[in-house]
Amino acid sequence: LYALYADGIKARGLARVIGESGLSERQIRYLRFAEEFEHKFVNQRVDENRSVQDTLNIAWDLLSSISDDTLTRIRREYITLYQSKKNKPDLLIKE
Repeated sequence: LYALYADGIKARGLARVIGESGLSERQIRYLRFAEEFEHKFVNQRVDENRSVQDTLNIAWDLLSSISDDTLTRIRREYITLYQSKKNKPDLLIKE
């Protein structure tokens, strides 16, 4: 999770220099992941009483937006067991 976020931060810095149009598709996906990570995972509201399970569910939802072959630091059985099978968002499209 944090390694993907770090890649997104690197992509954000590069985009500031060369523009987002100069990023590769992979870099754009990492950039979008970083934005979603900050919005959904890090920015917990003051009045939000999020349980550990809720936080883990958010983490798996975020990870579901990344291709499985990129998730090399997570055991395959955990990906199969916990990763959301719902429609994966396309991180190339900014909503």
